[in-house]
Amino acid sequence: MKLPVFFDPPPQAMPTPEVGVDDTTTPRRFTVRTMLAAKKWTIPAALLVAIHQVCETLVPVVMGQAIDRAVATRDFDALWRWLLVLAAVFAVLTVSARFGGRIGQAGMLAVQHRMRTRVTDRILDVRGVGGQQRTPGDMLNIATSDVEQLARGIAVMVYPIGHVAAVVFGAIMLLSVSWPLGLAILIGAPVILWLLDKGSGPLRRRSFEEQRVAGAAAGTATDLVTGIRVVKGIGADAEASRRYLGASRRALDGVLRSARAEGAYVGTMEFASGLLIVGVAVAAGAMAVTGSLTVGQLITVVGVTQVIMGPLAALGSNMGAVWAAAVASAERVLSVLQAPPAVDTGDRGPPATRPSNSIRSLPDTHATWI
Repeated sequence: MKLPVFFDPPPQAMPTPEVGVDDTTTPRRFTVRTMLAAKKWTIPAALLVAIHQVCETLVPVVMGQAIDRAVATRDFDALWRWLLVLAAVFAVLTVSARFGGRIGQAGMLAVQHRMRTRVTDRILDVRGVGGQQRTPGDMLNIATSDVEQLARGIAVMVYPIGHVAAVVFGAIMLLSVSWPLGLAILIGAPVILWLLDKGSGPLRRRSFEEQRVAGAAAGTATDLVTGIRVVKGIGADAEASRRYLGASRRALDGVLRSARAEGAYVGTMEFASGLLIVGVAVAAGAMAVTGSLTVGQLITVVGVTQVIMGPLAALGSNMGAVWAAAVASAERVLSVLQAPPAVDTGDRGPPATRPSNSIRSLPDTHATWI
């Protein structure tokens, strides 16, 4: 099967816009600009992911209608029609999930390549990188790991849109069955999103520290490999090993602290969203027992609540953890892009205003030889 052009985009066909950076650019603003730099990929990817999530939520709705209108009435013709509708829904959600993910990945890789090239060009500038002194290993870590983590922030422009669409569509379906249940989702989901924003600060600080100590360890390793002959010559093997082991241990501790913070953050958000969904499901069961809901409506309510539990929990990882890590890496990338030149080359002025031995400055007698 031959894929469309945008799955393997040539640079000339779909150029990635340059992300503007000046002295006033903050890490948050830089992250947002990076996320918006691949709109040719993120917009169609977000639409396809939203279609996928809506179709996922639509599955229990179709099943509930099939039970009430076909199984309960023993109408076999209606049952076949609803089965065909269910098959069509599954076909749409499968295709949209596959191609939405691939387009979003293509956009992330395009932005990542463009940003890595930009950081590398700044590092290799003949004027050097002034400001804070960094080892070559730390520079390498910024150009690779930090740029990759920053580019992953594009996921916030793709997947949360589909997750929010699933929550809104699920709430509408619940409102059509029982307005108290739908209202609980419409109120509970914004509260969870607010908690996500408030809880991302510590995670962002841990992620920044993780990248910093990882860069320090990479710099120590680079220095050790570069000067291995000198280290061997002066007999400093033990001291060099001790310093590298210390840097490596600090990097490991930073990774573990960041992983624990992310696990606690995501776990708390999943627990909060789970409480919301369980409460709605229990309320629906009680309404079914009292006869307020039919069997098909009960299946619809329970199925929709189970489906939207995934998007609500994913909002904690995509909009919270990924965003926090992207902002932390954006701060380190900006430290290179915003750094002043290490060497001031001065202003030599245009060629015509300074002494020159060019052809134009030679007498006419010499000009005849040209």
